[in-house]
Amino acid sequence: WNGEPEKKAQPEIDYATVEKKAGDIEKGIDQSSKMYAEGNYDDVLECSEALKQKIRKMRRSGLYTAGEFSAENIAFKVPKERATPNNTV
Repeated sequence: WNGEPEKKAQPEIDYATVEKKAGDIEKGIDQSSKMYAEGNYDDVLECSEALKQKIRKMRRSGLYTAGEFSAENIAFKVPKERATPNNTV
């Protein structure tokens, strides 16, 4: 080493915003699941595409403005962590 590595500062995460945004994503997933169970496959496709675009836009915005520890980027990861075998994402 030419020098000792510097310790990075602990990132500041707005947990309230993460929970709100993750909740919005989870509501969209639940809505799609209900429509699928009811057999409304065309509606599921539309809802899923809209949700995908919303997540893509939200995540891109968060990464651009605040980096990897943005509330938007972390909120994107929360539903995957909360998924259960009966409710996969």
